[in-house]
Order: sequence, then structure tokens, then C-alpha cells
Amino acid sequence: MKKKILFLMPYFGCGGVESTFLSLLNILDREKYEITLMLLENKGDFLDKLPPDILIKKIHIPEKEMGIFFGKKKFFLSYIKKLHFYKALKFYVYNKKFSLSEDRTKNYNYFQRINYCIPCVEEEYDLAIDYFGYATFTTFYLTEKIRAKKKVTWLHSIMSRFNPQAFEACYKKVDIIFACSKMVKEDFEIMFPSLNNVQIFYNIIDPLSIKKKSNLPGGFNDEYNGIRILTVGRICHEKGIDIAAKVFNLLKKNGYNIRWYIIGGGSNTDINKVKDIIIEKEDFIFLGIKANPFVYMKQCDIYVQPSRFEGYCTTTNEARIVGCPIVMTNVSGANEQIKNGKDGCIVECEVNRLFNAIKNLIDSDNVRKQFKENLKLLDCDTSKEVDKLYKLL
Repeated sequence: MKKKILFLMPYFGCGGVESTFLSLLNILDREKYEITLMLLENKGDFLDKLPPDILIKKIHIPEKEMGIFFGKKKFFLSYIKKLHFYKALKFYVYNKKFSLSEDRTKNYNYFQRINYCIPCVEEEYDLAIDYFGYATFTTFYLTEKIRAKKKVTWLHSIMSRFNPQAFEACYKKVDIIFACSKMVKEDFEIMFPSLNNVQIFYNIIDPLSIKKKSNLPGGFNDEYNGIRILTVGRICHEKGIDIAAKVFNLLKKNGYNIRWYIIGGGSNTDINKVKDIIIEKEDFIFLGIKANPFVYMKQCDIYVQPSRFEGYCTTTNEARIVGCPIVMTNVSGANEQIKNGKDGCIVECEVNRLFNAIKNLIDSDNVRKQFKENLKLLDCDTSKEVDKLYKLL
């Protein structure tokens, strides 16, 4: 009999959390373990990347709560179209009272209030994991609605910025809390000094697979002869793409022959905000989501991660595997990946600091070459981290 592992996530988009989850799936021994992924919404750009043997189930949310979870306007209009006017009125009155937000305390109180009407999952699992974490509904659902011999939740970012103290009762009900970096672990333990079940679990990464994909056909096709700078990440405040745009402007004003490429998705609103900053728009290029970003990483001259927040940045880990000189902000996990000045640059998240670091790399071809040589010596294989899950089983 295979042991049963359950993972919980809200949806399956194209972010770093989903990428690390796919890497974890690829290394788990599926001859021994039956793996189920339970989602709030069966949607996301990375759904088609899931292995076919992974069971996908949906978290059941009562109809009257669906507007709060999945969008009030959509459900209200659906009632109107069906001429269910009384139902639409009741729905509007009920949903007017609350919305999910970044306020973890309000969210937690709402989850507690609707706890009675959310059904428990009947099946028992050997291990249940709230892989998304972030003190959201999946964290609550894991502890209140799932039956499992062992329970785990994950920390993918500095959690103090979310003020997740209301979820302390949930954290006390799990066996292990995995943090993706030392800084994430330390930050969490300062908030919850009574918890002694936090361990580090570095994101699974497969260097051989990444190197192989980086050598596949594809990549840049614009025949550009200047310095190519690359950033991979969602176009959003957290990832600092607006900061990249400001640094780009400074480099252009100082006469540097560069072209900056962005791989990643984002809302039209966030993309337009960045576009409004850019002066020479033809040299700041949005490539969208790419199935194989590694080939671009290998072909660029400098990889820049201008993030305001990270847990343990996946893309910089991938970039250093393919030997790309990196400039990254001093976010969580940075010093666990990069030896500053030896195989990359770590600077504070500030426009002029990033500008100077990138400028110095552009000016010194020898430094870029030395970074590449030093990156070849790194051992980035984290596959043994999966043993921490096997021990729980």
C-alpha cells in the first residue's frame, strides 16, 4: 500500500512557490507515495505541468461563501442572468459585510465564523502539507478540516510583514513548520517564541535538469549586440520591477548600451505602471511567461533580481546554476545563495545601489568572467532536503 501525501494550495499559477512545488514533486518517490493536490480553484498557468499521476481534488466551499473566495461580481451577475433576483439580493447583502484582504486577523476571524459550514475531508492521509502557507485559508483548512497522521505548513517569505499572529492556534496544531531560509525561520520565531517546531527546508532544485534545459534551442532572437540584462518574476510591487525600470533609466541616461528583458506575468495595471516609468521603451522588453527561462538566463550578460521581498529566491538560484553573473537585493536567502563580490553582488533595495552594482559589472568584463568561473564550483543540489519529508512518514 502506498502512503498518502496531501498538498494544499489555493490555485496553481506560475509563481516561485509553484515552481518549487513542481521540483519537489519530481523528486518524491511516487512508487511509494500516492500524491494528491487539493486546490481552492482548479486553475493556473502551471496546471498543465503537473505530472499525470497526481490526483487533483477541489476544496469544497459553501455556495453562500463563494463570492468572498472567488469574486463577488461574478456570482452576483450569474444570479441576475438566471433571473434569480431574490437570491441575488440575499447574496449582495451577505457579501457586503466582508472581503478577504491582507489583514490576517480579519481573515482568520472570518474563517472561524464559517468553520461550521465547511465540510471536513473524510479521507485520512499519512502526511498533509499546506505548501502555499502565507497564513491563508489553506493553513486554516489544514488544521481544521484535514485528517492526517502528520501535518506540515510552509513559510516561503518573511512572514512578519503579514502580521500572522492570529494564526498561532493553527501553527500549534501542526507537527512541523518548514522555512525556506534562515532569515525566514528567524523572523517567524521572533513572532512566535513559544513554537519550537520550525525547521529549514531549502527549495528543491535539480541542477542537471536546469543545465540541460539551458542548452536547448530558443532564447533571445532580436540579434541585439549590447549588454543583455534579465529579470524573471511577476510584475508586481514585491518583485521590484518598477525599481528595475528606474535603474534602467539611469543606465540609459549614463550612455550604457543595454537592453533589459522581463520574463513573467502580471496584471495590465501593474505592467502599465512599469511602462509609465520607462523612458526608452524599445529597450525594456516584456517577454511574458516562458516555459524555459533557463535558456535566456544562460544567454544574458547579467541577471538582476530587484525584489523588495523574497523567501529564498528561486530564480537567482537557477541563474547561478547556469553561470550567470547576478546582482540581487539583500532579501531573505540572499546571503545563503551568493558570496558577495565572489560569485555575485548583493546590494540594498535602492535604485542607486542597484545602478552602481550593475554599472560596475558592465564596466568590468573580467569581473563578470570571474563570477562565472566561481559559479562553476558551486554545489547547488538540494535534493537531499526531501529526506526531511520521508522522516515524517
